[in-house]
Amino acid sequence: MKVPLLSLSRVITLAATLVLSGCATVYPPLGWTLGAYAEDEVTPYVLSEDDPNLAACGTGNGLTQLMASFSRVVESPDYVLFYTHLLTGLCAEEHAYEADRRYWRARQQGQPVIARDELLQAQRWHALAAERRMNSVTALTRRYGDLDEPRCPRLRSRNDELAYMVGLVTALQAVRSDLLSGGQVGVPRDLAVQAMRASTCLDNERWWGVPQAIRATVWSFVPGSAPDGADVWQAYRQAGAIAARNGATLPLTLFALGAGNQGHDDELREALRQAAAILDAEMAPPKPYALVDFISRGQLLYLSDQIWIEQTGARTPAGALGTFPGESRRPAPNIQDLL
Repeated sequence: MKVPLLSLSRVITLAATLVLSGCATVYPPLGWTLGAYAEDEVTPYVLSEDDPNLAACGTGNGLTQLMASFSRVVESPDYVLFYTHLLTGLCAEEHAYEADRRYWRARQQGQPVIARDELLQAQRWHALAAERRMNSVTALTRRYGDLDEPRCPRLRSRNDELAYMVGLVTALQAVRSDLLSGGQVGVPRDLAVQAMRASTCLDNERWWGVPQAIRATVWSFVPGSAPDGADVWQAYRQAGAIAARNGATLPLTLFALGAGNQGHDDELREALRQAAAILDAEMAPPKPYALVDFISRGQLLYLSDQIWIEQTGARTPAGALGTFPGESRRPAPNIQDLL
């Protein structure tokens, strides 16, 4: 049965209504629909993929302003914006890391002018990463409340818990990025302490030892933040054991960052070897969290590259994560030794 065509008068009336009302009646439902789609479909899809460069410099840079524009017509899609700002920060950091690598190489080869220029370039990118990460933390706190609130937020689902955990790590990264920029952004240092306290709202076993690694990282970064009798390196090792059981590398990334910040080369190498053991065992966290793990692998490779470039002038060879210049290519620690 054919549907009868609208009469000319009805078409004219409909057109006039749209013209007179503008697009005001169209934008809100469009914003709600796209916002819901981004939260329900785009975000889980991106988190399940294993291409951090595409996610960070593709999805992050491509979607952030589009999603932010929805706040002009509907409630701000803070959950999605948290992730897109986070990804743009990772993209800026990757540019900073490449400049860092060029800086290390120039310094290793005795080229002080080039080294200085690359250091300045790296600091610019680290500053941008810090700004973008603060935008991500702001979106997180709009969604779940300030990190220094006395009560834990209501995390309704595993996805909320994941976002909150990654958000706490992002807060630490914002502080670190600002430090690497030379303090250009002015990220408050107490943000790290707030993240440490908020980490107690997450189950340490469920989330691969990351909450404990967050606390140990703050203890290593912020003097006086550790409770009496706390052993930073033992806390990291306990978190690493939980990580090994779950095929996760993020706690070991935090371990390596904390060791590197303190100048503890032995502990840094220990963390890199343990991460390599997990990767060699071909264990992996559940598919919905693949991107988080692949991002942490990039951080580990960056820390390994610093060791290799400063000693040889070239970055970590393929398949050599967990080994170091001057060492024989010995097998990484057995994964069972970490459990």
